[in-house]
Parts: sequence; C-alpha cells; structure tokens
Amino acid sequence: MSQFKDLLVFGTARVLDTVYAKKFVGEFEGTIQGNAATATKAEKDMLGQTIASTYLAGITGDGSSTTVTYTKGDGTTGTFVTKDTVTTIIDNLTRQTTDEALSANQGYVIDGRLDTLETAAAVSTF
Repeated sequence: MSQFKDLLVFGTARVLDTVYAKKFVGEFEGTIQGNAATATKAEKDMLGQTIASTYLAGITGDGSSTTVTYTKGDGTTGTFVTKDTVTTIIDNLTRQTTDEALSANQGYVIDGRLDTLETAAAVSTF
C-alpha cells in the first residue's frame, strides 16, 4: 500500500483499486461507494442530508401577499405564510372597526376637538 500526502496528476490517471480522500480540489467524476450514478456535484452535506431535497434553490414573494413560495434543490416547491399583517389606515372618525388604524391627520383632528372642549369647559366654570 502506497501513501501520498499530495498526489498531483496532470492528464489521465488510472487507479486499479480504491481511492479514499477527505476532499477533492476541482471537479470530480466517478462513482461514490458503489453508487452507479456519476457524481459531478456534492450530494450530501456534512450531516448526511441530501442537498437536493433539503436546501433551498429559490424563494419568491410578490410583496403584496403574506404567502412565500420556496423551491428546493430537487425542484419541489412549498409555501409558508408570514406573520406580517397589513394594517389599513383610515382618515375619518366615522368607522367603528377594531382592526384599522387612524391616520396622523385624525390624531390632529381629535387634538383640536379636545382643545375646543377644554376651552369650553374652562369658560363654563365661571
């Protein structure tokens, strides 16, 4: 059995038995532990998870919806819903809803009405 710290081969080399390596530098072609498929890319991560089915290849959302669509490396897709909510801002004091917000302008209107009430109350106490 021969051992090499670094084996540099330029051109084509043929190994008649098994090659064990912790890492490859550059592109790798061949079979992985008896697997007949040609390996041109990494198939698993360091935890043994299959990269194509566990990692994201893309993620999309249109910005107007709370649903986000993702695509895995193997082409399968899925969705998830964010917890973001759209708050409607109203600019009037005539609605009785609990899921909408008043505009800053309506805060100004309310403040003016309170000032008027305070002035009226102060005048009527004399």
